[in-house]
Amino acid sequence: MFTRPLLRVSAVIRPVVLLRSSVPCFASLQQQEVIQDRVQLLCKQNKAAEAKKLIVGMSNSSYEPQAIFNAYLKLIHHYGNTKRFNEALEVLDEMKKQNLLNGSAVTSLFRDVCQAEDLTTATKIWPLVKANMRPSAYPYNLFITLLVQNQKFDQVRELLEDMDAHDIERNTATYSPIIEYHTKADEIPQVFRLLEEMNNRNIAAGVVLYTTIVGAMVKHNKIEQAWKIFELMKTNGVKPNVFSYTTLIGGYCKIGKHDRIHELIEEMKQQKISPDAAAFNAIIYSYCKANDPVQAMKLIDSMRKEGIQPDAVSYNPIIQLLSSANKMEEAMDIVHHMKGQGIETDALTYSTLITSFCKFNRLADAINTLEMMKAEGIQPNSYSYTPIVGLYCQKGNVIAALTFVKEMQAQEIEPTGFMWTQIIVALCNARKIEESYNLFKKIFPTCDFNATSRSIIGSTLGRAKDVKSYFKQIPVPTEMTSNKKIKKKRVIY
Repeated sequence: MFTRPLLRVSAVIRPVVLLRSSVPCFASLQQQEVIQDRVQLLCKQNKAAEAKKLIVGMSNSSYEPQAIFNAYLKLIHHYGNTKRFNEALEVLDEMKKQNLLNGSAVTSLFRDVCQAEDLTTATKIWPLVKANMRPSAYPYNLFITLLVQNQKFDQVRELLEDMDAHDIERNTATYSPIIEYHTKADEIPQVFRLLEEMNNRNIAAGVVLYTTIVGAMVKHNKIEQAWKIFELMKTNGVKPNVFSYTTLIGGYCKIGKHDRIHELIEEMKQQKISPDAAAFNAIIYSYCKANDPVQAMKLIDSMRKEGIQPDAVSYNPIIQLLSSANKMEEAMDIVHHMKGQGIETDALTYSTLITSFCKFNRLADAINTLEMMKAEGIQPNSYSYTPIVGLYCQKGNVIAALTFVKEMQAQEIEPTGFMWTQIIVALCNARKIEESYNLFKKIFPTCDFNATSRSIIGSTLGRAKDVKSYFKQIPVPTEMTSNKKIKKKRVIY
């Protein structure tokens, strides 16, 4: 009695079951996002192997190809950031097997390789990039930049020709690294040629590139060449910005050509571009270098009229000029004026005053200035203490000098090699050879004595004691190594 209806039900159900089994049941969007976040977290924890297993599990389960691709991309980026490029290439091979490989994955790795400046790996990957990329200048620009850094200009030319052959338009980023290289190499005709080529191709060089070229020329003291580039920028319809003007003004400040500086300032005003603090400070420094504090102070007034608040960087060159000329009262008046205007002084302000007070044998004033500095909450540095210690050593008062050294060390300020040299020489002059020699042996392993200090110690302490054997143990520190912050065991005297 119930046979027929049951058959009917089964006949109805069977097609539904077959229908469900023929359509893939993907994980929910939330599940896919969770698993991708998990991959990213594992990569951050440097657990790339676990992340890779997780992605393989995704590939064998019901996850959308896009979700698997995104997870692979995170893993590739991790390998790229950690410079594990061979493992990243293995991931690309796995993606290719799963038909997931595309240009964005390859370009992502290629970008990391180029940023790591790994020319060998970049050359190895380049054919893969070309095979999978969409027509774009971006990967070409990455490779050109790397090749320029390695001075592989034959390959650069080949890439440029390849871009033309595939109708890939060059852009500003294509030319920028080449132009910057020739600028730094002082190959000015090449720079002009490349800029002309860009103009002929209707590629706008842009204010950033022009300003970069001007800055590089200023850095290498090619000021008039920088001026020509500046004029070419305007001729080509590129409007200079405040940084362009400030950079060129800084160049003319270096050579003290004030007529050209004022010409540029007036041009800025005509273009309704307000000079910034950096421009004014550069000009102030230039006038101080030319021994003209009056013009420098006039520029301080001009800054205020332009609505720009002067700061310690503005005043410090004037203070240095006055104090070096033994006009200490005028220099101190400027410091008091700064305080009255609510302008904060800095360590350089006071260190400059301390140096000049010591230079003109005004030790008490130097110490008072140091105390004033500390009272204002400004941390002294080695430049603040060195002149005071030096003057005490000149006066033969080594005990007082060492008192200031202890004060420095209590504030975790390391005495310089020059400071220790002064103390060693002062002890020798006081005929305390053994004490001088013991101090030298104690501080030598942790102190960078430069060539000058070694020469001075050799000509004083070296007459009575063997210092050459110590100097042979450690080479003379170069400028590069002496600038590195190396953690050393401190010697407390």
